[in-house]
Amino acid sequence: MKVLHLIDSGGLYGAEKMLLSLVEEQQAQGMDSMILSAGEHGIEPKAIEEEAHRLSVPLKVWRMKPGLNLLEALRIAGWAREKGFDVLHSHGYKFNILMALLPRRVRQLPLITTLHGYVNGRKYSAIWLYEMLDRLALRSMAKVVLVNPHMKRLHAVNRLPESRIAVIPNGINMRPQANVQAKTRDDIVSFSGRFDLSLVSIGRLSPEKNFKLAIEALSRLKRAGVSVGLCIMGQGALRADLLEQAKKQSVADHLFMADYVAGAETYISCFDALVMPSLTEGLPITLLEAMKSRVPVIASAVGGIPDALADGKAGLLVPPNDLTALTNALEALVTDQATASDRVEYAYQRVLSEFSSGRMAARYETIYNSITAFAKERGRHHYDQLG
Repeated sequence: MKVLHLIDSGGLYGAEKMLLSLVEEQQAQGMDSMILSAGEHGIEPKAIEEEAHRLSVPLKVWRMKPGLNLLEALRIAGWAREKGFDVLHSHGYKFNILMALLPRRVRQLPLITTLHGYVNGRKYSAIWLYEMLDRLALRSMAKVVLVNPHMKRLHAVNRLPESRIAVIPNGINMRPQANVQAKTRDDIVSFSGRFDLSLVSIGRLSPEKNFKLAIEALSRLKRAGVSVGLCIMGQGALRADLLEQAKKQSVADHLFMADYVAGAETYISCFDALVMPSLTEGLPITLLEAMKSRVPVIASAVGGIPDALADGKAGLLVPPNDLTALTNALEALVTDQATASDRVEYAYQRVLSEFSSGRMAARYETIYNSITAFAKERGRHHYDQLG
């Protein structure tokens, strides 16, 4: 089985980490998988490309003009057939749309996608337009894979036939890593040691991550006399806004904006807790990494988070955008450390049994086998009719 994973990545966050973990595991299980990483001409190597090289994950770098570049999509499909790939596996709007726009008789290879999350863009914005095109693209997929069952309620998905939908939770590599990146960010380690309660949040600096709520909780805890600091790792358009908010709320010295951090997961264990105040999520890889690292988690009860945290047994859940609930949950880390330790151990055992990359890869292989068998049968039926 040869699978070509298609992605045009903007960073090294949950979807990219999931994909790297999946391909790494597929290789270990004997599959011949590869990532095709697209981007514009003249750009620097992308983070996912550098990480793929570090992990020795098979990679094809493909540079192309942006937009609905159907000629380049045709070339990619032709290259995939030439190299003997059996399945095209898309990760994100770009290749969902580009490959779905190619007629099946032209593309030839079956196409599936994984929806890692879904953000509702403002009406008539560029994101909104891509969403509209993506909804059409999903109708032509052989299989649409969701990372949690709650995503079946999405408008983009809820009208698809049940037979075309599968749910496969994200997974992470639970084996000991021989090539783990050294901790070179001494500023992060130093910041985490300055406070009695050190918190970390990881993700794009975008509205749906809701980091502003974490800063508001930080302010409340500081006013209550708690020695607390928050490190936010990630890049995005809201960086200046978050820094200004911290200044206005007198917590600028208690907030560290660490920007993009290579190997961010290696720093989670430096902190007392991971804070995830998101308004929407699929199944965050960062959440699973914290569970693996035996670090307490406080997260919004959205998307696949409640299932991953076993409805609160593996971490503290709070209603989305509830400042009081988030502040109280953070205070509970200090006042009830015994219960927090029990949750941490439960979380570790849960991620080991339910969210390993091995389990994830095996589920995807079942999907690949079913759609390739169907494609071959349909092809035979087509030629029988011609005869």
